[in-house]
Amino acid sequence: NLGLADSPAPATNEDEVVAATIRRLVAAGRRRVAILASGYRPHLNASFTPVAETLKALKLRIPHEWIRDDMAPNLPGAGWEQFRELWAAFRGKPDALLVLDDVLFRDAALAITELGIEVPRQLHVTVHVNRGGEPYCPFPVDRLVMDPEKYAARLVEDMVSRLTGGALNPAPVRCVTAHLGVSPNICTYLRPGHALAGRGVRKQQPPRSKG
Repeated sequence: NLGLADSPAPATNEDEVVAATIRRLVAAGRRRVAILASGYRPHLNASFTPVAETLKALKLRIPHEWIRDDMAPNLPGAGWEQFRELWAAFRGKPDALLVLDDVLFRDAALAITELGIEVPRQLHVTVHVNRGGEPYCPFPVDRLVMDPEKYAARLVEDMVSRLTGGALNPAPVRCVTAHLGVSPNICTYLRPGHALAGRGVRKQQPPRSKG
């Protein structure tokens, strides 16, 4: 028994990227953040995680009802049901949604469309996707992209290390990056009358009357 079955799976830097995403949302004025994921609640409850520390520093509380992580993503319609429950929880609605499972997002996107939610004006959506397998999206989203090749390379590295009597690499695999270029920067939607100009935000003049 080489102990490979008992070896913990390598951690990733996704928690750090999610924390940075929350900081960016709050800086842009979005403080009603909801999370749709699978088994993510421990990341919020453990005080040492980057996300928990960020929420504390920002004095941001995510209501229990806005953290939906209690259904297996492979259940038919799980994302659709989870989002509708989240959206109906309170009269006040979230203005930002983090979907940290691409399988859940496929059904959640249907629910968002069916409910007539304007994305991103009403709800800014950030989605976890796997590089090379991005799901179709009917509205603009920001993406947290995981590179499965980088993660697989660490798995092989750890396996070889254990087989040769070495230790596991404790550092998280830096395989998740935030991609904000495909969909416009969130500031565009939070400041009516503004539009992107390169990497910054410029004032957008209203159209002139032809009359």
